[in-house]
Amino acid sequence: NWQTVSGETQIFTFASTVPHTNQVLAVFNSVGINGKLFIKLIVYDTVGNISDTNIEVISDNIPPEIKNVSSTPEYISPNASIGILDTSTINYNVSDTPYRTGRTINVTIDIINITDTIVKTYIQTLRIISDTQGNGVPIYEISGDSPLIWNGRDKNNNFVIEDIYKIRIKAVDDAGNSTETTAGRIIIDNSLPVISNITVTNSVFSPGISDGMKDT
Repeated sequence: NWQTVSGETQIFTFASTVPHTNQVLAVFNSVGINGKLFIKLIVYDTVGNISDTNIEVISDNIPPEIKNVSSTPEYISPNASIGILDTSTINYNVSDTPYRTGRTINVTIDIINITDTIVKTYIQTLRIISDTQGNGVPIYEISGDSPLIWNGRDKNNNFVIEDIYKIRIKAVDDAGNSTETTAGRIIIDNSLPVISNITVTNSVFSPGISDGMKDT
């Protein structure tokens, strides 16, 4: 007999008098239901003995949310002035509900050019290590490519051409919900400034000798 834990709203009940051994008792469709659910299994045998157990599950039909995508700095020159503005750090925030310690989000970060061709990919896994902060924001443990620092090179370690590159991020939670966004940009500028049309008037002058004559 499937019931919910005492005090909770009953949303699904399954009852059977047929013995089950290593079999599926029931399939629960949780479409439209989000949050922590508690399944209580009560077993009765033919002589009236009773045993029960509770199982906590999470029904999650909500995709993660990606926001605050940025790059710092936005302009870099990795193949021009070595040691000056050679890299850009990518930042983003991702959240997913309902929270529970141990839940994970797999994140793919692609650097793409103006034709949407991927030139570089980073992969991270975010695992909730604490969901008891009291402010609705869990603490994540990050594994994979970290920190997200792009040095202007492609997946073959070759410098990319001067262009405007976009940041595309896809997040998939452990329930299979996914979301994707393209935001932020990194601009590669390796061109040196061009100096032209410089003229000097009175290339020979005497500022400290003859006052008022060719002083500047």
